[in-house]
Amino acid sequence: GAVQHCVAAGGAGLCGQGSVPVENVGGAGTAEVHWREAAFVNELMTSLAEEGPMPLSAMTLASIEDLGLAVNYLAADPYSVPVPAAVALRPPAAAVAPAWEIVLAPLFDVTPSGWVRPLKTP
Repeated sequence: GAVQHCVAAGGAGLCGQGSVPVENVGGAGTAEVHWREAAFVNELMTSLAEEGPMPLSAMTLASIEDLGLAVNYLAADPYSVPVPAAVALRPPAAAVAPAWEIVLAPLFDVTPSGWVRPLKTP
């Protein structure tokens, strides 16, 4: 669903291969979690907050629906994928996570059976 709405918003060049590009830089709260900032710029689910409007696109709503949740497409804001000329690759320096994303020490552990447990602090 998200791919179809990405293509419909003008992103055939980005999403035409069957997936919506997600962020490929940043820390655990950014990489592989948000839409790629360099591709979708001001869409609400990109990794950076923008000045000005940040539309909630039908693409984002469809991704939520793809996860099995009910959505209301009437709540979507108008959104068009930026033209390819406006989409620049992110410089390598941006691969460093912002300070607010850096976890200094792990707080939880995931067991082989999938249980999450807090780690004991010294």
